[in-house]
Amino acid sequence: MLKKYGLSDTKIKSCRIGERFGRLAVIALGQKDKYRYYAVCKCDCGTEKAIRLDGLKSGSVLSCGCLHSEIKTKHGLSSSPHYYRWRSMIDRCENPNSSSYPDYGGRGIKVCDRWHDIANFIADLPEGFESGMEIDRIDNDGDYCPGNVRWSTRQVNSSNRRSTRLITHNGVTRTASEWSALLGGSPHLVTERIDDFGWSEERAVTTPVADRHENILLAQQKRWEGHVKKPKRETNPKPPRTVDLDGRQVTASEIANITGKPVTLIRKQLFERGWTVEKVLNKK
Repeated sequence: MLKKYGLSDTKIKSCRIGERFGRLAVIALGQKDKYRYYAVCKCDCGTEKAIRLDGLKSGSVLSCGCLHSEIKTKHGLSSSPHYYRWRSMIDRCENPNSSSYPDYGGRGIKVCDRWHDIANFIADLPEGFESGMEIDRIDNDGDYCPGNVRWSTRQVNSSNRRSTRLITHNGVTRTASEWSALLGGSPHLVTERIDDFGWSEERAVTTPVADRHENILLAQQKRWEGHVKKPKRETNPKPPRTVDLDGRQVTASEIANITGKPVTLIRKQLFERGWTVEKVLNKK
């Protein structure tokens, strides 16, 4: 069977024979080239086909092609601007292989029976749609059904997520990113103040944005928090080396001023070569 599709036999741990993906049942597993893995599947319509394994695992392939043909023929609305919105809604609520399934179908969010028909879905959508808008559930824990959806911008839709942090100050509730925008900072300004620097919510949403110097000091404070610097080692500075000249002690610098020679040369002559002061003074 594998030779029929140009595949070689191999062991694949991420998939097993008998596993189903939509209308497809895996009947064999094989490899093409070095890194391409395929599953030979039998569709419910009877068609047998070799399909890339990554397409099956991602949920983008659910049939041999018959499902798409049936949907397109059944409702004739595949060219509607809401078609892919409808498909994505059903996919994230009912397809366990969808990357969004854990946040929707995985926590009990369903699509009502009426909206499994795309014609009903489009007919029930609220007015006010404009290009670029997204469909948003009013009750974030409710199902996709008439009366629980609205049109919103991407920013509003993102604010309705479960992970969004809401902060109330003086009776006004906004998201952390909205408070950050009011302060004129980055979208993560308020959350960083609370989580990274331990500020209270009131201080985080009322303190003006720090200037560049203050930001550097805060970053240094966070970086060195808990760090204990080693005490500086006490050192006794060595007294300057001197030589006797006419009954008084003079340094190499003073002799350099007298002779006009570089002080480094004077030090070398006196302390490395062992010259006398008279020789240094008289030697050109």
